[in-house]
Amino acid sequence: MRTIAIGDVHGCSDELRALLDLVEYRQGVDDALVVGDLVDRGPDSVGVIALCMERGVRAIMGNHDEKHVRHARNLARHPDSRVGFSGEEEKGMWSHMTDVQRDWLSSLPDHAVLGPRLVAVHAGMLPGIPLERQPQRALHRLRYVERRTRKDGTEAWEMARMRITDDNGFLRPRGSVPWTEVYDGAKDVVYGHWARDEVELTGWSEWPRCYGIDTSACFGGRLTAVVFSEPGNDGRQPWELASVKSGFSDHRDRFHEGEYDP
Repeated sequence: MRTIAIGDVHGCSDELRALLDLVEYRQGVDDALVVGDLVDRGPDSVGVIALCMERGVRAIMGNHDEKHVRHARNLARHPDSRVGFSGEEEKGMWSHMTDVQRDWLSSLPDHAVLGPRLVAVHAGMLPGIPLERQPQRALHRLRYVERRTRKDGTEAWEMARMRITDDNGFLRPRGSVPWTEVYDGAKDVVYGHWARDEVELTGWSEWPRCYGIDTSACFGGRLTAVVFSEPGNDGRQPWELASVKSGFSDHRDRFHEGEYDP
């Protein structure tokens, strides 16, 4: 059995179908999993959910998925509300889903164990905290961490206090670092969330500790999968990459980032 971890799909159902064909995914034999953010931005979020359910592709919860579930629950209580949705298209997505599809998306877990030394999360993990105790906000949204002093006087890596700007960007505190640079967990991590032009491998060339596989499918980039074979005696899983060029590019600009002095 192979394990096929797929980066952020963001409504790009044609690209997901093409990627499954490219890696010759065998339903019932291989384990395929999307590392979150199935919906938003792209042209066919409902189609992504339908394809995953039809082909037996698992998924974990991303911040965009969680946003839709949370705001749709508010919509059920307040039908005239638009809070949380950026427009009628996002608001309408929920109404175009079947009850079974809504339940499937709402029940996605926050992480998945892919092997004896391998886990998948959407965004990241805070150093020094076991997987089962990771805050949900870190699993869904983490990019940068910073050292902060706790009330007991000890120092720890915590989520960086980000600032959103008015021009579609965000600022990180000066001195903060990507969580992958200081990750110290017992298992290697496959993650998405951080849209880049290329796969981000942190660790060693043969055995990365962290595999960043969001390669900007919804921004005209590529949809990428990392394909793991059966674990060896040491628990490590041989891997290779596969990707397809996206035929879609979001009309909204990608976020840009900068720094601020805390």
